[in-house]
Amino acid sequence: MTLRDRFVDARQHVQDALDAVSRIKKSEDRVVVKYRSKNQQLNFMCDAEALVGYGTLLDLCSEHTIVIGFPGSAMLECLLNDIRFFPFWDYRLHQQNRYFCMDAVQRLIDTVHVARSGGELYDNLVHQRVYKPGRSKTQLLHQNGIQLHRIVDEILTLNNKINT
Repeated sequence: MTLRDRFVDARQHVQDALDAVSRIKKSEDRVVVKYRSKNQQLNFMCDAEALVGYGTLLDLCSEHTIVIGFPGSAMLECLLNDIRFFPFWDYRLHQQNRYFCMDAVQRLIDTVHVARSGGELYDNLVHQRVYKPGRSKTQLLHQNGIQLHRIVDEILTLNNKINT
């Protein structure tokens, strides 16, 4: 698989999301594609209204908004603020990457419906499937986290014990 193949797949992924939305969109609905940069917009051009920049996603949202995108920080930001977010990402394409952490992805897959294709995204939208049965935004967060300075202290303490 070449870099060009990945780029073509990514462009198709964006088009698949727009196609799924167009199948459920009402005439009064507003469809906006939010890009991080002008270059991203040029690489993934579409006919929808476009906004470019960081930090404005929640400003665009209301209780009626749905957001579709990569399951990253925007997903957490939306779901923690009770904005419906439909993750759309074919993680199977990345499993050959040696830096890919399937354990972290598995936690995500166990919690939310991650659409891997336009058809799966359409089904999730029609049936309003965000969370898996019995799951909620609570499972997306670490409940028993340790602050970074405590982790460092524990490592240094253990290291001192080993060296003495």
